[in-house]
Amino acid sequence: MEKLKFTSSAGNQYFYDNVSGFIYPASGHVFPVQDRILPGQVKAEKADIERYLAQNGCRQLLLEVTEKCNLRCEYCIYSSHYENTREHGCRNMPKETAFKAVDQYFASYERTSLHNPLREPAISFYGGEPLLNFQLIQEIVEYVEKSYPQLQVNYNVTTNGLLLTEEAARFLTEHNFAVIVSLDGDEENHDRNRKRADGQGSFGQVYANLCRFREQYPDYGKIGLSVCMDFQTDLEAVEEFFTQNHFFVVMLNMINDAETDYYRSFTKEDKALFFHRMEKLKKKYFSLAQKEGILLSDHSFLFALFGAGYVEMCFHSLLEEGRPYFMPCTGSCIPGEKVYVTVNGIYHMCERISPQFPIGNVETGLDYESIAKYVNAFNSFSEKCRECSVGRMCGICLARASAGNEIKLPEGYCEGRRAYICNQLKDYADLMEAGPEQMEKAIHACYVKLNSIAGDHC
Repeated sequence: MEKLKFTSSAGNQYFYDNVSGFIYPASGHVFPVQDRILPGQVKAEKADIERYLAQNGCRQLLLEVTEKCNLRCEYCIYSSHYENTREHGCRNMPKETAFKAVDQYFASYERTSLHNPLREPAISFYGGEPLLNFQLIQEIVEYVEKSYPQLQVNYNVTTNGLLLTEEAARFLTEHNFAVIVSLDGDEENHDRNRKRADGQGSFGQVYANLCRFREQYPDYGKIGLSVCMDFQTDLEAVEEFFTQNHFFVVMLNMINDAETDYYRSFTKEDKALFFHRMEKLKKKYFSLAQKEGILLSDHSFLFALFGAGYVEMCFHSLLEEGRPYFMPCTGSCIPGEKVYVTVNGIYHMCERISPQFPIGNVETGLDYESIAKYVNAFNSFSEKCRECSVGRMCGICLARASAGNEIKLPEGYCEGRRAYICNQLKDYADLMEAGPEQMEKAIHACYVKLNSIAGDHC
């Protein structure tokens, strides 16, 4: 396997070794003879999937408690910009459906706990806007506490914040929820996309609810923000807003560009300005990361924008992937390791994938044959992954590879991903050359706070 060679800004050359995950100086280093041995083309069978999931289990149950939403965000996957998703709906999940999904999840958890005794169960509430069906959330938590009192369950809710009332906040804090609120920055940046059905912006009410929450629960540490951006986002204004308000950004995502016409409205000038602002903020991040006494957790937007990628560089070589032999390439999860349940009780591998790839339902449980079929479709294009020089850090997954009724490698994905990782490696080398101890402390502190809010369930 060819090793990736790159050069830092100071002119120092390095090799990234995809076998070990380590970065080595290019001069004077003798690489180990061994290579990463991957099996030849394999076919996943139903029994393989069933055995793997019995041992590894479902890390997280996501419940779509309602399709209803009180916003009409421009970039919503249920908007007219995305052709292979449902439209905005009006159905709520029946209580009986939710309880069946919960019971199946905990039956799986009990089996898996024999192999992973330290794993804690996790249930997340999704929508639509989940707080529009707040009563069902309360009933599910009550049912879990009554039926499984011996378990410590981690709860998570992702909300647009409009219904983060005093009553909702009291319940969520009493039950130790991780509360993730969608806020795209200051009023101008947020309201450009996150609008009510009447076209009015939502910033004022969301911001007021967040401020009241923090006033009433100043020591509650499990609240953070989910932020979306596109080529018209004023990154500098957003960064200043979050830093001045001491909001902690848990998730930062570029608007999904798969199977959508959303990006047709952006000009070359929009993109040029976006990347210009990105470079300015990168310099700011580098400067802060190298200063003693600076907490990057106080600059969480910058960490989400840049540092989160360096975390992978910092820690990935120490992780043992333990990839199953039937899906050896990339970092994609195995369908069933996370289960997303729609309002009508259909199981999907996550909330981001097209609805054309169900993996079961609340009546019959996981459909191992369908999962094996999806895995084999994914493996069909993974031959080229076996010799990839950055395969450990590949971001392709089944959700990203789903297109309509097909699972295929997006055009141009490999070239773009390889260029991105090479640039990340160069930046990481620059930071480590400037001061490795301070850099690792800075990354570690921010990562610890991120994990304390949401763990690995966001």
